[in-house]
Amino acid sequence: MKCYNYREFNTTLYGGLMYVKTSGNVAGSNDLGGLDLGAKFTHTWGMSCVPVQLQLNGYVDAMASATIDNKESSKTYPAVYSGQLTITPGLRYGIVSVDCGPYIAYSGYRLLKDEKDDKSSTLAKVDGIAAGLRMGVNISIKKIEIGLHYDMDFTDHKKDFKKSDLLVSVGYTFNKD
Repeated sequence: MKCYNYREFNTTLYGGLMYVKTSGNVAGSNDLGGLDLGAKFTHTWGMSCVPVQLQLNGYVDAMASATIDNKESSKTYPAVYSGQLTITPGLRYGIVSVDCGPYIAYSGYRLLKDEKDDKSSTLAKVDGIAAGLRMGVNISIKKIEIGLHYDMDFTDHKKDFKKSDLLVSVGYTFNKD
């Protein structure tokens, strides 16, 4: 059996849907849906005679979610936005890869006021740097990558705001042989 070193560098552009769960004194308990757009930079290496390969992934995400604005009431409507950088070590076996690692994000939470409310402007409630952990699995079929990831915030912004995200994405991989 002939074995040789294996290396691969890939860039994947992806987009997908996310489910956000918020908590905290200001944010309250909310379930939100949103969009996730991003890029993933992957370095894969290992021995070709061993089926499991090591990966180092860098994710750059822009995420936003909000509730639907109901103009018939004066209820407040939450919105969450985040720009996130993630580094995850991972393992790849065939078309499946799993990864887990830390992230740092600029996250924010806003309350969107209804037009019938006398305070009709959008009020920023919590903004700041957040840190957490991303766990996920990806399936690569040729140049298409389907991913499922869960982000868990460790930062609670003085107990005013904390979020967790479940992301489902589809991407296109460049630089792949």
